[in-house]
Amino acid sequence: MEQLTFTYEFNDEKTLKTFVVGRNQGLIDNLLQPHSEFMQTYIYAPGNCGKSHLLYAVSDLLSGNQTGMYLSLSDPDIREIGPEVLENTEELDYLLVDDLDAVAGDRTWEIALYSCINLARKVNRCHLIFTAAGLPSEVKFSLNDLRTRLQWGETFYLHPLDGDELATLIKCMLATKGLEISQSVIDFIYRRITWTLPEVVRCAEKLMNFAIENNAKITVPVVKKALGI
Repeated sequence: MEQLTFTYEFNDEKTLKTFVVGRNQGLIDNLLQPHSEFMQTYIYAPGNCGKSHLLYAVSDLLSGNQTGMYLSLSDPDIREIGPEVLENTEELDYLLVDDLDAVAGDRTWEIALYSCINLARKVNRCHLIFTAAGLPSEVKFSLNDLRTRLQWGETFYLHPLDGDELATLIKCMLATKGLEISQSVIDFIYRRITWTLPEVVRCAEKLMNFAIENNAKITVPVVKKALGI
């Protein structure tokens, strides 16, 4: 088989350095443990909880001699290629399949995923990592055998970040660019934006870009200009 590398658009803000673990230490330990045989991990949580960020972070940490592939099944380009994108993936060290529920009810994709899991277990090498919005029993798969296979490994709920953890996320994201932010400035932001993961990430990205472009320290006046508040 031709050696594969991880296929995803690298984002240096989506690494483990900017993934706030919170109540998810057990999941992180599972994903990062070395393996020499078949493993399977199923991660579920509602949208905008950081599932994709986590898969990006895992792939970023793997060494150069490991083979793997990241696939988002909600990506139109992947859907256009079709289920053949999964062919021979059982030979990889890691296969990370994001947004599994995006193909629920599509019999062709479900059969391909079912076969992928069976072959990976037979070859006994790959760590399969799946994400979805719900448990296998909750996702509307038409193939019961796939639902059963998805329960072969460990299942983890990705706990969303709480208020303090979201504040830590802002600090971590800014720190990747050598920027600092005080707690008083974070408190100012907290009172003026919706304190959710997507909004906090957008806020941090705007602050990073503005501060770098203007060579500015992050203060309340800078926040007002960067965020337009």
